[in-house]
Amino acid sequence: MSMKWTARGMTATLTVVFMTQPGFAAAHARHPRAAKPVATARAAADAGAASRAKLERIEKRGEEVSAAVRLKFEPRVAALAEQVDLEGDANAAGVAERLANEFGMRPAALASEREAWAGSWGDVMIAHMLRANVRFAITPAQVFGLHKGGMGWTMVAGGLGLAVGPFVRAVESESRVAIGEVQPDGKLPAIGPAVPGNTSINAD
Repeated sequence: MSMKWTARGMTATLTVVFMTQPGFAAAHARHPRAAKPVATARAAADAGAASRAKLERIEKRGEEVSAAVRLKFEPRVAALAEQVDLEGDANAAGVAERLANEFGMRPAALASEREAWAGSWGDVMIAHMLRANVRFAITPAQVFGLHKGGMGWTMVAGGLGLAVGPFVRAVESESRVAIGEVQPDGKLPAIGPAVPGNTSINAD
């Protein structure tokens, strides 16, 4: 990969700066449902794994997300994920229950998944949300693996063929569910494609 970003590696100072930006703490309306319902996390997990070749195409496409876009949005996503993690440190059972209800899973299964991945609650939330917004075979664990392997979350979203701006807004929406500001309703935010009609990443 020509450039790798690890959103969770941002400094605490940078996180605080972006958390205090105008609009960060403002209430964000949940996204309307897409014309085709977004898949539940459980259905996504049952859809099968992506091939190595597909993962390589996702990585290559993720590299096309510009440095300017990454610089603009990665710290914001990191701050939101950190907010979920802090809530998880204080009330892991509550975060697990809220996200499990949102994703159509059992809390124990979600907690076991997080432990197996050695990831954070924010990472688990984002991986499931991204997986639910694509229509080809890939597991939530594989989505998380792309991030753990060095891709920033904006790169992962772009690599999956999803629009970065709506992805960030979706993270904002789901983080409010995770921390208990909004009740889970099982309706995951619809992110939408980066380029309407471009199905290259969805091809088998």
